Amino acid sequence: MKIHPAIVIVVAALTAVAIATRFWADGEALKYGGPSQLLSDPHGRVYIQIQNQLLEHTAEGEFVRRHDLGELGIEALIGAAAFFSNGDILLRRGEDRRSLWNGIAAYQRRENTSDLEPESPGAGLARCNLQTRQCTSFADPPVDFKSTIGVTINTCTDEVYISDTTRHTLRKYAANGVELGEPMRDFKFPNQLLLHDEQLLVADTNLHQIRIVDPRTGLFGKTLRSIDVVPDEAHHAGLRWPSHFAKIGENWWVNNMNTNMQDGGVFMFDEDWQYQRRIPLPEHADPISILPFASGALISDWYNDRVYRVSVMGSLLKDFASPGLEAVLAESREKRTFYQALSWMGYVLLGAVFIGLITKAILSPAPKNVTAAVESIRPQAQFNQELIWFEPDPKVARSIRRSLKFGGVALLMLVALTVYVVASFGNLQAAAEIASLIAGMILVFAVIYWITRNTLGTAIGFEGGDLILRNRKGMESRYPLSAVMYNEVAIATPDMAVLLGNYKSRLYDQATVTEQILPRLEEAQVIPARQMRKLLMRLQRPQSTVFLLVIVGLVAVAALHLLR
Repeated sequence: MKIHPAIVIVVAALTAVAIATRFWADGEALKYGGPSQLLSDPHGRVYIQIQNQLLEHTAEGEFVRRHDLGELGIEALIGAAAFFSNGDILLRRGEDRRSLWNGIAAYQRRENTSDLEPESPGAGLARCNLQTRQCTSFADPPVDFKSTIGVTINTCTDEVYISDTTRHTLRKYAANGVELGEPMRDFKFPNQLLLHDEQLLVADTNLHQIRIVDPRTGLFGKTLRSIDVVPDEAHHAGLRWPSHFAKIGENWWVNNMNTNMQDGGVFMFDEDWQYQRRIPLPEHADPISILPFASGALISDWYNDRVYRVSVMGSLLKDFASPGLEAVLAESREKRTFYQALSWMGYVLLGAVFIGLITKAILSPAPKNVTAAVESIRPQAQFNQELIWFEPDPKVARSIRRSLKFGGVALLMLVALTVYVVASFGNLQAAAEIASLIAGMILVFAVIYWITRNTLGTAIGFEGGDLILRNRKGMESRYPLSAVMYNEVAIATPDMAVLLGNYKSRLYDQATVTEQILPRLEEAQVIPARQMRKLLMRLQRPQSTVFLLVIVGLVAVAALHLLR
């Protein structure tokens, strides 16, 4: 098609807006996940972290108050938090300065090479009082990990242990922030830490083990024992990355994540780390944190907005609930739904652009004065009455076939890339969304390929006063010219039609159309574009029906996702 430059600019702008809307809205929706960290202070109070909120409960589960971490100078809580013996909390303050490049580096499992110096005054690790909202820098000089960390504090000495996850390092600090001992660097993405029986336990995630090390300053980080916590059942389910664990009763519970660090499973081991069984969480659970509670445990589920209560034997009880928790979850769901709707609007806009271009290509109208235009090129000439055939322009046919092959190869590469991403990173939720989009594209491409293949195999013949149309299967339709209808776009008999191509882009050679085909149709009836479209819809019922059903189906699927 010959398209006006302004239309090209509008289409490109709408496509860019659709893609940008999708990515931006997805990023915003991720900010409103459900319960994440579960903490307890030295007095046994339970804290549930949801985004930038910390919900305080009594040891029995009664809601006390809601702490907005933004009031402490925290834009987004990055990394873990832990309590000192006097009730102060250690956490990271400041803006979230992680860039797209940081996200790509983390996704590719690259080591964090940024320094530990805060990028702005007041940023970095801080010791804060939740009641007075006062914070002081934890270390001197200040230190800012700017990424995921695990933290545990010895409430007898207030010594702080930190797993610097993306730098693969274990660190120890005194209560006043002075670093003790040499950092230990032989870990691979260490996560949660736990002090137990004068030993320090580390979730050494990418080495698929719980490492028990010496917490004493002189021997800090010396490995005492390494425990494989990925049983065969976890291996078969692709859950091989331990991120969080807890001592529940006499047993150890370990949350093993999938490749994308989500949709994990909680596995129970006895006190000697012998595997027992998997905790039966609901289907599609996304466990994050485990915390001893009452005689059992609490398990946070980030994706499903739940905090499970589980007995010490591993049986699911009624979910943990409180007025404060329900209020924050309701706010979170409302905001997340809003951004998810905007995200799907990006898909709808992109689909509208795509469908508009297809419709423009297939149903482009002829000029308003088509009848006059056709009449004006009818020379009063006599043609040989012998049989003569005209077929699509070979150059145009080859060009179209190359385009179809290119589109098919591009789709195959997209499918292969999707399979690779799913196999490598196991993000089934994202894979399902991408697969639905690719399936729609494949379906539309298949219909376009089918229609185009049928169109390229046609031919137009003249013999005496008759017109003969032939389809791709070799079936012919012969009628007197007086029974034929046509315009510059197509020629039709009562039971068959052949497309000539858009008046700006011919399927049949332009010179052949204007000098050989149209002049031979002197006795046929010239009809306007709108009437020809109706006629084509009737004569090409299978192609037209399938095309419309595909478009309606894709719009319906997009609408269902949007409403969900």
